[in-house]
Amino acid sequence: MSKNILIISPNSIKERSGLAGNVDEKLLYPEIKTSQDMYIHPALGTALYNRILTGIQANNLTAAEVTLINDYIADTLVYYVLSELSVELNYQFYTKGVVQKTGENTNQPSMQDLLDISARYKTRAEFYKERLINYLKYVNNWECLRVKKIPKLKKILFAKTLKYIYVSIII
Repeated sequence: MSKNILIISPNSIKERSGLAGNVDEKLLYPEIKTSQDMYIHPALGTALYNRILTGIQANNLTAAEVTLINDYIADTLVYYVLSELSVELNYQFYTKGVVQKTGENTNQPSMQDLLDISARYKTRAEFYKERLINYLKYVNNWECLRVKKIPKLKKILFAKTLKYIYVSIII
């Protein structure tokens, strides 16, 4: 599913981080979408990822899905977006080529500084992504214990992909 549905809003990023409120939201949209596709989709698996996007679009997320988004996905996504933004906000494409933006009373960081900032945010994002994955495993194990008497699910309980099991039980 490659719809332009965002799991979090640009405003969420501004509220959960040190990103200035005057950053143009149009610059954030592609980074949110790309971060969702590159980092969140693999962590959730296709079925759960698509369900989350469909639930957002149809405005019918379950309480468990809202908890997953608010408590686990949002923090992960915020820091992946910030890790991508450090370079994107400093350089933009124009008809004359790539331009480094400057402002009055500002000093431009070096490319190495930008890469260091990006790496710092990526480390935070990976921490939250691991926490998200551990939560999914925990929920999966709890759900498996709860439903293990159902014969159809016994085969699924021993499947290798925990994300699939979670989706099979919850949805």
